[in-house]
Amino acid sequence: MIIGGLCFFFFSTGTVLLRAALTILRRVNEGGDYPKVPLSQPYALAYLRGGVAETARTASVLLVERKLLKASDNKLQALPGAEQQVDDPIEKRIVRFFGAEQEAHSVLADIELKYQCAKFDQQLLEARLLPSESQKSRRLYLKCLILGLLLSTAAIKIVVALGRGHHNIEFLIFIAFLGTIWIAKYNPRRTLSGDQFLQGMQKLFEGLKSRIETTFKLSGTSDLAYLFAVYGITALPGLRYPYVAKLYPRAANSSPFSTDGFGSSSCGSSCGSSCGGGCGGGCGGCGS
Repeated sequence: MIIGGLCFFFFSTGTVLLRAALTILRRVNEGGDYPKVPLSQPYALAYLRGGVAETARTASVLLVERKLLKASDNKLQALPGAEQQVDDPIEKRIVRFFGAEQEAHSVLADIELKYQCAKFDQQLLEARLLPSESQKSRRLYLKCLILGLLLSTAAIKIVVALGRGHHNIEFLIFIAFLGTIWIAKYNPRRTLSGDQFLQGMQKLFEGLKSRIETTFKLSGTSDLAYLFAVYGITALPGLRYPYVAKLYPRAANSSPFSTDGFGSSSCGSSCGSSCGGGCGGGCGGCGS
Protein backbone atom coordinates (compact mmCIF):
# COMPACT_ATOMS: atom_id res chain seq x y z
CA MET A 1 0.00 0.00 0.00
CA ILE A 2 1.51 3.24 -1.15
CA ILE A 3 0.03 5.34 1.65
CA GLY A 4 1.34 3.70 4.74
CA GLY A 5 4.38 3.40 6.89
CA LEU A 6 6.82 4.38 4.15
CA CYS A 7 4.87 7.52 3.29
CA PHE A 8 4.69 8.51 6.93
CA PHE A 9 8.43 7.98 7.30
CA PHE A 10 9.17 9.87 4.10
CA PHE A 11 7.12 12.93 4.87
CA SER A 12 7.90 13.14 8.57
CA THR A 13 11.64 12.74 7.93
CA GLY A 14 11.52 15.07 4.95
CA THR A 15 9.65 17.76 6.87
CA VAL A 16 12.09 17.57 9.77
CA LEU A 17 15.02 17.83 7.35
CA LEU A 18 13.47 20.82 5.61
CA ARG A 19 12.88 22.55 8.94
CA ALA A 20 16.48 21.75 9.91
CA ALA A 21 17.61 23.30 6.64
CA LEU A 22 15.80 26.52 7.58
CA THR A 23 17.62 26.52 10.91
CA ILE A 24 20.99 25.93 9.28
CA LEU A 25 20.41 28.67 6.72
CA ARG A 26 19.42 31.01 9.53
CA ARG A 27 22.67 30.16 11.30
CA VAL A 28 24.64 31.01 8.16
CA ASN A 29 22.77 34.25 7.42
CA GLU A 30 22.22 35.62 10.91
CA GLY A 31 25.05 34.30 13.07
CA GLY A 32 28.45 35.72 13.76
CA ASP A 33 29.79 38.20 16.26
CA TYR A 34 27.64 41.09 17.33
CA PRO A 35 28.87 44.47 18.55
CA LYS A 36 28.92 45.45 22.19
CA VAL A 37 25.43 46.51 23.12
CA PRO A 38 24.98 49.27 25.72
CA LEU A 39 21.79 47.78 27.14
CA SER A 40 21.88 49.63 30.44
CA GLN A 41 18.08 49.71 30.43
CA PRO A 42 16.41 46.45 31.39
CA TYR A 43 13.39 47.45 29.30
CA ALA A 44 15.51 47.13 26.14
CA LEU A 45 16.33 43.57 27.18
CA ALA A 46 12.69 42.81 27.88
CA TYR A 47 11.74 44.21 24.47
CA LEU A 48 14.36 42.09 22.76
CA ARG A 49 13.14 39.00 24.58
CA GLY A 50 9.42 39.36 24.04
CA GLY A 51 8.42 42.65 22.44
CA VAL A 52 5.90 45.12 23.80
CA ALA A 53 4.07 42.54 25.92
CA GLU A 54 7.16 41.54 27.92
CA THR A 55 8.21 45.17 28.30
CA ALA A 56 4.79 46.13 29.64
CA ARG A 57 4.63 43.21 32.08
CA THR A 58 8.14 43.90 33.32
CA ALA A 59 7.48 47.61 33.86
CA SER A 60 4.09 47.06 35.51
CA VAL A 61 5.37 44.56 38.07
CA LEU A 62 8.38 46.75 38.83
CA LEU A 63 6.10 49.74 39.40
CA VAL A 64 4.02 47.65 41.82
CA GLU A 65 7.19 46.72 43.71
CA ARG A 66 8.15 50.40 43.88
CA LYS A 67 4.68 51.15 45.26
CA LEU A 68 3.72 53.38 42.35
CA LEU A 69 1.00 51.01 41.12
CA LYS A 70 -1.48 49.12 43.27
CA ALA A 71 -2.40 45.56 42.30
CA SER A 72 -5.89 44.33 43.09
CA ASP A 73 -6.69 40.88 41.71
CA ASN A 74 -6.21 41.28 37.93
CA LYS A 75 -6.32 45.08 37.95
CA LEU A 76 -3.81 47.88 38.40
CA GLN A 77 -4.18 51.50 39.45
CA ALA A 78 -1.62 54.26 39.81
CA LEU A 79 -1.17 55.65 43.31
CA PRO A 80 -1.38 59.42 43.91
CA GLY A 81 1.77 61.26 42.86
CA ALA A 82 3.19 58.27 40.98
CA GLU A 83 3.66 60.11 37.71
CA GLN A 84 5.90 62.71 39.34
CA GLN A 85 8.20 59.94 40.60
CA VAL A 86 9.05 58.39 37.23
CA ASP A 87 11.23 59.69 34.42
CA ASP A 88 11.39 56.76 32.04
CA PRO A 89 8.94 57.25 29.12
CA ILE A 90 7.67 53.68 29.32
CA GLU A 91 7.02 53.90 33.05
CA LYS A 92 5.40 57.29 32.66
CA ARG A 93 3.04 55.98 29.99
CA ILE A 94 2.05 52.97 32.09
CA VAL A 95 1.40 55.13 35.15
CA ARG A 96 -0.80 57.44 33.06
CA PHE A 97 -2.62 54.50 31.53
CA PHE A 98 -3.55 53.18 34.95
CA GLY A 99 -4.69 56.55 36.24
CA ALA A 100 -8.03 54.82 36.63
CA GLU A 101 -8.18 51.17 37.67
CA GLN A 102 -8.06 48.82 34.69
CA GLU A 103 -7.28 45.19 33.96
CA ALA A 104 -3.52 44.71 33.83
CA HIS A 105 -3.46 43.05 30.41
CA SER A 106 -5.29 45.97 28.77
CA VAL A 107 -2.06 48.00 28.63
CA LEU A 108 -0.57 45.48 26.19
CA ALA A 109 -2.69 46.97 23.40
CA ASP A 110 -1.91 50.61 24.20
CA ILE A 111 -0.78 52.44 21.04
CA GLU A 112 1.38 55.01 22.82
CA LEU A 113 3.19 52.29 24.79
CA LYS A 114 3.93 50.50 21.52
CA TYR A 115 5.34 53.74 20.15
CA GLN A 116 7.63 54.15 23.16
CA CYS A 117 8.85 50.55 22.89
CA ALA A 118 9.46 50.87 19.14
CA LYS A 119 12.32 53.25 19.95
CA PHE A 120 14.36 50.19 20.90
CA ASP A 121 14.09 48.80 17.38
CA GLN A 122 16.85 50.90 15.85
CA GLN A 123 19.29 50.12 18.65
CA LEU A 124 18.63 46.40 18.40
CA LEU A 125 18.74 46.42 14.60
CA GLU A 126 22.11 48.16 14.61
CA ALA A 127 23.36 45.54 17.04
CA ARG A 128 22.09 42.81 14.68
CA LEU A 129 19.96 41.33 17.45
CA LEU A 130 16.69 41.81 15.54
CA PRO A 131 16.38 40.88 11.86
CA SER A 132 16.66 43.62 9.26
CA GLU A 133 14.21 43.94 6.39
CA SER A 134 16.64 42.18 4.07
CA GLN A 135 17.00 39.30 6.53
CA LYS A 136 13.22 39.04 6.85
CA SER A 137 12.92 38.95 3.06
CA ARG A 138 15.57 36.24 2.88
CA ARG A 139 13.75 34.22 5.52
CA LEU A 140 10.50 34.51 3.59
CA TYR A 141 12.15 33.51 0.32
CA LEU A 142 13.77 30.42 1.86
CA LYS A 143 10.56 29.46 3.62
CA CYS A 144 8.54 29.73 0.40
CA LEU A 145 11.18 27.69 -1.42
CA ILE A 146 11.06 24.92 1.17
CA LEU A 147 7.26 24.97 1.37
CA GLY A 148 7.10 24.77 -2.41
CA LEU A 149 9.36 21.71 -2.35
CA LEU A 150 7.28 20.05 0.35
CA LEU A 151 3.92 20.72 -1.29
CA SER A 152 5.06 19.81 -4.81
CA THR A 153 6.43 16.52 -3.51
CA ALA A 154 3.15 15.81 -1.75
CA ALA A 155 1.20 16.69 -4.91
CA ILE A 156 3.33 14.33 -7.01
CA LYS A 157 2.82 11.49 -4.52
CA ILE A 158 -0.93 12.07 -4.56
CA VAL A 159 -1.09 12.08 -8.37
CA VAL A 160 0.99 8.89 -8.54
CA ALA A 161 -1.21 7.23 -5.90
CA LEU A 162 -4.42 8.13 -7.74
CA GLY A 163 -2.92 7.01 -11.04
CA ARG A 164 -2.28 3.58 -9.53
CA GLY A 165 -5.79 3.33 -8.25
CA HIS A 166 -5.05 4.11 -4.62
CA HIS A 167 -7.59 6.47 -3.07
CA ASN A 168 -6.61 6.33 0.59
CA ILE A 169 -4.64 9.56 0.36
CA GLU A 170 -6.16 11.28 3.41
CA PHE A 171 -3.21 10.40 5.61
CA LEU A 172 -0.73 11.83 3.11
CA ILE A 173 -2.73 15.05 2.85
CA PHE A 174 -2.88 15.29 6.63
CA ILE A 175 0.89 14.86 7.00
CA ALA A 176 1.55 17.44 4.27
CA PHE A 177 -0.83 19.86 5.98
CA LEU A 178 0.89 19.45 9.36
CA GLY A 179 4.31 19.84 7.78
CA THR A 180 3.24 23.01 6.00
CA ILE A 181 1.89 24.56 9.21
CA TRP A 182 5.01 23.60 11.17
CA ILE A 183 7.38 25.17 8.64
CA ALA A 184 5.17 28.21 7.98
CA LYS A 185 5.09 29.07 11.69
CA TYR A 186 8.89 29.10 11.90
CA ASN A 187 9.60 32.79 12.26
CA PRO A 188 11.96 33.62 15.14
CA ARG A 189 11.58 37.13 16.49
CA ARG A 190 15.33 37.62 16.86
CA THR A 191 18.39 36.86 14.78
CA LEU A 192 20.64 34.00 15.80
CA SER A 193 22.98 36.59 17.30
CA GLY A 194 20.04 37.91 19.31
CA ASP A 195 19.35 34.45 20.68
CA GLN A 196 23.01 34.01 21.60
CA PHE A 197 23.09 37.41 23.25
CA LEU A 198 20.08 36.59 25.42
CA GLN A 199 21.56 33.22 26.30
CA GLY A 200 24.61 35.14 27.44
CA MET A 201 22.52 37.47 29.57
CA GLN A 202 20.80 34.58 31.27
CA LYS A 203 24.14 33.01 32.10
CA LEU A 204 25.32 36.30 33.55
CA PHE A 205 22.31 36.57 35.88
CA GLU A 206 22.13 32.92 36.94
CA GLY A 207 23.26 33.87 40.44
CA LEU A 208 20.48 36.42 40.73
CA LYS A 209 17.87 33.86 39.77
CA SER A 210 19.28 31.30 42.22
CA ARG A 211 19.22 33.85 45.00
CA ILE A 212 15.56 34.70 44.60
CA GLU A 213 14.65 31.01 44.29
CA THR A 214 16.40 30.14 47.56
CA THR A 215 15.91 33.25 49.70
CA PHE A 216 12.94 34.99 48.00
CA LYS A 217 14.93 38.20 48.45
CA LEU A 218 16.93 40.56 46.28
CA SER A 219 18.84 43.69 47.16
CA GLY A 220 16.40 46.05 45.44
CA THR A 221 14.29 46.81 42.42
CA SER A 222 17.41 47.16 40.24
CA ASP A 223 18.03 43.44 40.68
CA LEU A 224 14.37 42.72 39.99
CA ALA A 225 14.52 44.81 36.82
CA TYR A 226 17.26 42.68 35.31
CA LEU A 227 15.70 39.47 36.57
CA PHE A 228 12.39 40.30 34.85
CA ALA A 229 14.10 41.54 31.69
CA VAL A 230 16.19 38.41 31.26
CA TYR A 231 13.90 35.68 32.59
CA GLY A 232 10.42 37.21 32.63
CA ILE A 233 7.92 37.33 35.46
CA THR A 234 7.92 33.53 35.65
CA ALA A 235 11.25 33.83 37.48
CA LEU A 236 9.43 35.17 40.55
CA PRO A 237 8.52 32.72 43.32
CA GLY A 238 4.74 32.57 43.62
CA LEU A 239 4.84 32.56 47.42
CA ARG A 240 6.70 35.86 47.54
CA TYR A 241 4.89 37.53 44.64
CA PRO A 242 1.40 35.99 44.53
CA TYR A 243 -0.18 39.01 42.82
CA VAL A 244 1.81 38.45 39.62
CA ALA A 245 -0.14 35.32 38.64
CA LYS A 246 -3.39 37.23 39.11
CA LEU A 247 -2.27 40.13 36.95
CA TYR A 248 -0.90 38.04 34.11
CA PRO A 249 -2.11 34.45 34.54
CA ARG A 250 -1.17 33.24 31.07
CA ALA A 251 2.36 34.64 31.24
CA ALA A 252 2.87 33.40 34.80
CA ASN A 253 1.86 29.86 33.86
CA SER A 254 3.88 29.66 30.67
CA SER A 255 7.51 28.78 30.20
CA PRO A 256 9.81 31.80 30.41
CA PHE A 257 11.42 30.46 27.26
CA SER A 258 8.36 30.14 25.08
CA THR A 259 8.33 33.65 23.72
CA ASP A 260 10.49 33.07 20.73
CA GLY A 261 11.19 29.45 20.61
CA PHE A 262 14.81 28.59 20.60
CA GLY A 263 14.78 25.41 22.55
CA SER A 264 14.78 26.00 26.24
CA SER A 265 15.86 29.58 26.23
CA SER A 266 13.63 32.20 24.76
CA CYS A 267 14.62 34.64 27.31
CA GLY A 268 18.14 33.85 26.71
CA SER A 269 20.99 33.43 28.90
CA SER A 270 24.67 33.92 29.04
CA CYS A 271 26.32 37.20 28.72
CA GLY A 272 29.64 36.36 27.41
CA SER A 273 32.30 38.88 26.96
CA SER A 274 30.75 40.16 23.78
CA CYS A 275 28.04 42.04 25.53
CA GLY A 276 30.76 43.73 27.44
CA GLY A 277 30.11 46.45 29.90
CA GLY A 278 26.68 47.12 28.47
CA CYS A 279 25.29 44.07 30.16
CA GLY A 280 26.19 44.86 33.62
CA GLY A 281 25.30 48.53 33.62
CA GLY A 282 23.18 49.88 36.37
CA CYS A 283 19.44 50.08 36.25
CA GLY A 284 19.79 53.76 35.58
CA GLY A 285 16.94 55.33 33.70
CA CYS A 286 14.76 52.30 34.08
CA GLY A 287 14.26 53.27 37.62
CA SER A 288 13.05 49.81 38.39
